[in-house]
Amino acid sequence: MSWHELRDNEGVLTVTEPQVWVLIGVFAAAMFGMVGIVTTSFNRTLTAAIGGVEDRIGGVRSEINGLRETMNAKFETMDVKFEAMDVKFEAMEAKLSGKFEALDRDIAALSRHVFGTDPH
Repeated sequence: MSWHELRDNEGVLTVTEPQVWVLIGVFAAAMFGMVGIVTTSFNRTLTAAIGGVEDRIGGVRSEINGLRETMNAKFETMDVKFEAMDVKFEAMEAKLSGKFEALDRDIAALSRHVFGTDPH
C-alpha cells in the first residue's frame, strides 16, 4: 500500500469540513435545548409539589388550631365545674363541721354523765 492509498479515505468527511462543524453545532444546540427544557420542567414540577405540601401543612395547622381552641374551651368548662364543686364541698364541710361540733359536745356530756364526772 502506498501513502496515497492510506490517505484516501474514500470520501469520508474530515473534522475540518464545514458540514461536520454545522452538525456538531446543531447537536450541541439540541442537547443544551433539551437540558434547558428538562430543567425548566423539573423546576416547575418541584415548585408545584412544594406548594401542594405547604397547602397541606397549612390545612393541618388550621385543624390543630381548631382542636386547640376546642380543647381550651373544654378545659375552661371543666375549670368552672370544678370551681362549682369546690363551693359545694366547702358548704358541706361548713355544715358538717357545725354538726360534728354539736355531736362532740353531746358525746362529751354523755361520757361525763356515764363515767360520773358530771356535776348534775
